[in-house]
Amino acid sequence: MPYAMRSDRPQIQRAPSSLTIGNRFNIKVDQADQVDKALLIRRTVMTHLIDGDQRAIELNIVKGPGNKLTLTMPNNHNVVPAGEYMLFVSKNTAEGRVPSEAAPITVVNSSLACMAPVMASTDVVTADGIIESTLDIL
Repeated sequence: MPYAMRSDRPQIQRAPSSLTIGNRFNIKVDQADQVDKALLIRRTVMTHLIDGDQRAIELNIVKGPGNKLTLTMPNNHNVVPAGEYMLFVSKNTAEGRVPSEAAPITVVNSSLACMAPVMASTDVVTADGIIESTLDIL
């Protein structure tokens, strides 16, 4: 059965809306014990047949309590340039890898004058410096 039709796909329930390089951040997922991969995928340019800036970046995962996962952004804007991305988590099954639906993430480069603030009003920083969103993803 194609993964898009499966009822057991992992679901990202909460994630920050914007991040920058080096950030550590928490996401809430419904199957934290089974999720073993997180990918940040740059959105394609709709006006080009070939998008040379397309990329997929695997993020480091640390499992936390309950349904919380802590992910870490790369430390270099050459790896993850500013722009719009899709965050996916996935799990491995006997039938192959099963991804979640995407959570939208804006990667911000604060050294660019045209960029918005890094944190949304719904995000907070924990005592250990981890960004935590307080807004659920619909």
